[in-house]
Amino acid sequence: EAVLPAEDLPDMAFSDENCDGLDGDREDAVFVSLAGNDGSSDCSLEEPCLTVGAALLKAAALARHQVLVQAGEYHEVLSLTGDLAGIGVYGGYNADWARGHHGEAAFTTTIVGAASEGAHGQPLVVRANGADASFQNIALRSAAATGRLEEIKGMSSYVVHSVGSALAFEAVTFGQGDGASGAAGDDGEDGASAGSPGAGGADAAHQAGTRFCPTLVQNGGA
Repeated sequence: EAVLPAEDLPDMAFSDENCDGLDGDREDAVFVSLAGNDGSSDCSLEEPCLTVGAALLKAAALARHQVLVQAGEYHEVLSLTGDLAGIGVYGGYNADWARGHHGEAAFTTTIVGAASEGAHGQPLVVRANGADASFQNIALRSAAATGRLEEIKGMSSYVVHSVGSALAFEAVTFGQGDGASGAAGDDGEDGASAGSPGAGGADAAHQAGTRFCPTLVQNGGA
């Protein structure tokens, strides 16, 4: 009799190692779908959460370590702290929870960032502080920045902002938005004054002209 692994960690072979019907461990996972509800009590396969952020908090509360995310665009900023240690976010699941590469349309899971108060209003996707987390088979895309800091510096666009964290990324696409323009520079100084007058021109040279003399006509003698 075959012995099934005790745990099925999602992998890029998309294999169902423990035969529970999906790539991952149903008993150690929470689920996210655009058809979900963040009011779900357990973010289960039958009642998934709507956002990745809510699923991360639910995973920590339930001592689970896998956040499995269906294809689609999720507009949010993920805030990762030490309370979310050892949790992985895994994308690329279709509506039937089959898994494929996120480069294929039916399996493309994208988290699109937004402006974050913790980054002075600058857009980002993942903000990590003392976190231990991983991301696999997913696209992270930041929005374009608008506005200025201190009325001078154009705001930046971040995909990941990490402090004191251990983050792992596998088969992840990063898309950074454009930064905002800074303030216009000060006017330049006036140019140097005009140069000194040029030297006088030299005297014109005498030109020799052609002189024509009248023809002398002399009568001959007898």
